[in-house]
Amino acid sequence: MANEKKVKTKTKEVVEINKKEINNYIDSQVKKYFSEEIEKSHRKIINYKNRKIFFKNIIIILLLVVILYLLHILYTLHYFGGVIKTTDNKVKVVEEQPIKKELSLDELKEKYSKYLDVIKIDASSEYLDGFYDGNLTSELKLYLALNNIDFKKITLEKDYNIIDDGIIKNEYNKIFVDDYKPNSFNYNGVSVKYISKMKSYITNNVLEKIESNIKRDIIDIKVNEKEVTITTLEGIIKDGFLYNRDDEKISYYNDSISLSDYEEELEKVEYVFVDKKLKEIK
Repeated sequence: MANEKKVKTKTKEVVEINKKEINNYIDSQVKKYFSEEIEKSHRKIINYKNRKIFFKNIIIILLLVVILYLLHILYTLHYFGGVIKTTDNKVKVVEEQPIKKELSLDELKEKYSKYLDVIKIDASSEYLDGFYDGNLTSELKLYLALNNIDFKKITLEKDYNIIDDGIIKNEYNKIFVDDYKPNSFNYNGVSVKYISKMKSYITNNVLEKIESNIKRDIIDIKVNEKEVTITTLEGIIKDGFLYNRDDEKISYYNDSISLSDYEEELEKVEYVFVDKKLKEIK
């Protein structure tokens, strides 16, 4: 009986030992499995990140190539403000003139049409033909200068006027490029004589201001540095009709009429200005 008890006890111990070993084994295997899985997952994450970084780098490189290509195109088109030139291994930046915006005719009119405001002549003037022939004589220029003066500033005697030389000279120098030279001339049938001893002009009758009946339409303006050329069509308005220089009736007249519709029958004039002053008439 005693021997049987000893055997049973040993068997129990063996079983207990085997259970511990099994548990330890299972624990180690589980840990090993999880460790391997974690390692696999880690490698996958690293591989994924590497691929993602790789593709990002590829995209960045492609974008840089596109940007450099576009910059090259803009450079060849002179889009930038300067052109880079290399001489003697030195880099110099040569500034280019900015591209000027082309103004429309309406914008040019707004800027330059006032130049014509001082060029006033009436169809009854004896200088009209010379004016349209571009013959800017001294007499014609003095006529135009006088036409811009306020006659209230002119001395009025009983039946004639006295005009101080300085008044006409001041107006003349505002209008014309060349220097003022006094001379006798006519103003709408009134003789205006220059008296050098008095440094004044004296008329043989009282001057009367006559408003110009010339109608002008600006059809072109060209600007070349300081020189401005204004091209107009011009007709004469009388008794509600439009006439040409040869006194031929062209059409009924109202404010909405366009002289361009009668271009072939009217006078085309080019006024050339330098520094806002009249240089010539073509």
